[in-house]
Amino acid sequence: MNRLFAPVAVLAATLSAVTLLGFQTRLHSTLGPGQAQRPPGVVYPNDFGARGDGRADDTAALQRALDHGGVIDLGAGTYRITRPLILDLGRSGPTAICGHGTATLVMEGPGPALCIRGHHQGTADPHTLKPGLWRQERFPLIQGVVIVGRHREAHGIQAVGTIQLTLHQIAVRGVHHALWLRQRNRNVVVSDCHLYENRGVGLFLERVNLHQINVIGCHISYNRQGGLVVRGGEVRNLQVTGCDIEANMHAESPPTANVLLDLREGSCREVSIVGCTIQHSARVPESANVRLLGRGEQDRRKVGNMVIANNLLSDAQYNIHLVHARGVVIQGNSLWRGFQGHVVAQASDHLLVVGNLMDRNPDYDRQGQGHDGLRLEHCRWVTVASNHGRGFAGPQGADVLVERSRHVLLHGNAFYQGQGSLALRRSRQVELRHNRILGQGEPAVRIEESEQVTRD
Repeated sequence: MNRLFAPVAVLAATLSAVTLLGFQTRLHSTLGPGQAQRPPGVVYPNDFGARGDGRADDTAALQRALDHGGVIDLGAGTYRITRPLILDLGRSGPTAICGHGTATLVMEGPGPALCIRGHHQGTADPHTLKPGLWRQERFPLIQGVVIVGRHREAHGIQAVGTIQLTLHQIAVRGVHHALWLRQRNRNVVVSDCHLYENRGVGLFLERVNLHQINVIGCHISYNRQGGLVVRGGEVRNLQVTGCDIEANMHAESPPTANVLLDLREGSCREVSIVGCTIQHSARVPESANVRLLGRGEQDRRKVGNMVIANNLLSDAQYNIHLVHARGVVIQGNSLWRGFQGHVVAQASDHLLVVGNLMDRNPDYDRQGQGHDGLRLEHCRWVTVASNHGRGFAGPQGADVLVERSRHVLLHGNAFYQGQGSLALRRSRQVELRHNRILGQGEPAVRIEESEQVTRD
């Protein structure tokens, strides 16, 4: 008897298991991925009606998810949006948006795809951070999200009034400005991001009051109006480390740079650019890899207190271009193919240019000749020491040109196989010690209308 009913019992058990599995599958599909076992605080946008299929308008559903706050787990999919998503931290509370590298926001309307709004009006000093604001708005995190623009006036991410904003592993393409900080922010980290082929600026600090920002390990390239741009505002403690910043200029856009600090209005100090590759595009007029623009000749204090060290800089009209800057250290860089000059400083004070390699590699010669070299114009209190240059074709026949400058020390430099000359013009209080200049120029040192020149 037991043998007779055994197959029936097995069949019944199997059907029950299949039925239960089907119910669990339908439940999982209804509640969203992992909802039955989700950790507290995790929000899935499909709970709010998001489709993520690239066809439906997911704007309203994603906005409801953001308003809820917590961990917004986008999951794999293409989320089409037609107006900015507003993350109001005062409303949502502490929020993280996680896309795992597989979630794409396609912005088909004007404005930023994601606008992060905080309400911090203090500084980084803990005494200025209101306790309630800290609990509600601390450490907004955007991670693993791709943003693509499909509207002429679309932007990537805009942030205002945040504290400890962290943008990590974000890719932005096809928008105007990719990452855009405005008004006031404090303690920002931008890391491991790809800001690629945008019509405006890659990372734009526009008229922002911002202290403490670290930019680490990012690729910023082919943005038409500049790679990293600071324009106006008050910026302090900007650290750029281990980034690849390339070709962020276009012939149809206004002159810019891969790294541009334009402080003709405002100020920017306490900056380090260390261990980066910064290059291209020499074909664009007035292109520069690093350019500092200060307020004016009578006020050279507003941009500077800066270190540019251990970078690779190449293939631009200017590798480093300083105008009305003060307190800049240029050290340990490798520079080549600077068509108007490797280091060109104009109306700048207190500069240290030491231990840089300025080479003309024969492999690059067939791509076009440049002037290379080093030029100081209307500068004061400058030390140029222990630099090594080869194969210059400096402007007006000089590898190094010092013009209308004073209090300049050139010590222990070696320049080979170029024009072979150092020219002083209308300068005074210049000291030349232990320089080695070998090349085609005669004489090696030319002094014109200059006074108080000391040489060995």
